[in-house]
Amino acid sequence: MLVASLALAVAERLGFARHDRATHGLVLAAGFGTTLPAFGILPANVVNMIFLGAAESIHHIGFTYFDYTALNLPVLGLGGLLLQIVVVVVLFGRRLPSAVEKPATTAWSGEERRVLLILAATLLLWSTDFLHGVSPAWIALAAALACVVPGIGPLRPSVFSGEVNYATWLFVAAVIGIGAMANHTGLGTAVGDWVIGHVPLTRDGGLLTFLELVGIGTTVALVTTFPTSPPILTAAADALVAATGWPLRAVLLAQVPSWILPPVPYLAPPLMIAIVAGGVPMSRAVRAVGLYFVLAAPVLLPLQYYWGRLLGAYP
Repeated sequence: MLVASLALAVAERLGFARHDRATHGLVLAAGFGTTLPAFGILPANVVNMIFLGAAESIHHIGFTYFDYTALNLPVLGLGGLLLQIVVVVVLFGRRLPSAVEKPATTAWSGEERRVLLILAATLLLWSTDFLHGVSPAWIALAAALACVVPGIGPLRPSVFSGEVNYATWLFVAAVIGIGAMANHTGLGTAVGDWVIGHVPLTRDGGLLTFLELVGIGTTVALVTTFPTSPPILTAAADALVAATGWPLRAVLLAQVPSWILPPVPYLAPPLMIAIVAGGVPMSRAVRAVGLYFVLAAPVLLPLQYYWGRLLGAYP
């Protein structure tokens, strides 16, 4: 909702009409740029945190911000971002209708400077978690609390009682609980057995095994969407380990590329919200996401595998 509103405001200031093709391109650029590359940064969105919680609750495996981001951001995140720019420019690019006046700038307020310091400290602690061992979730919680400390943060302490949307918190907790329940009831094992019985998996196949695991992640997401697929695949990871011969951590991390390469828009709810809020026709959104998938999958997936292999994340 926020990025769609900002994109519409930018389009209006540039002189584009609400239903102009260029306006739709700006909305899609905002949705693409804030949703898909964020899957390459550990605490950047809900799906990543669900994945982290499911891995810890089911397999007692944790991932640091540094290792996760070093693996997924350079190729999938930044490489995907470049291809998203290409897609938006090709499908929606056009010249500005008129000259644009430069807006007046103002000095930063004290609150803005304090928020910048909080964010900088948070990013520093995230990027050095391999040294101090503090979970990214705890660092994020501390940063959020700092924002409501009187005299430091810009928010009032009363924001927790009347202005916080607890639905997101409950959603994350519920989805993580689904993963634990799937593991406890045997659903994860059943899903893994079904996959092994119906999907040919190559044992110790290197790139081929990686592509097969990514394909499984995409297939599950087509049925469940991204927020619900990590608990299911994480619960089924033991069966996938037995079938592929890959280490458990590598099997878990092989889910991530499927999130950054959606073949259709509805798999990523934040992207869909931006599309709907920005008034982008679904036909244009489907065409843009589909073109991105067709361009990105054959280029980024092999690069991601060999990058991960260089880092020791994939066998």
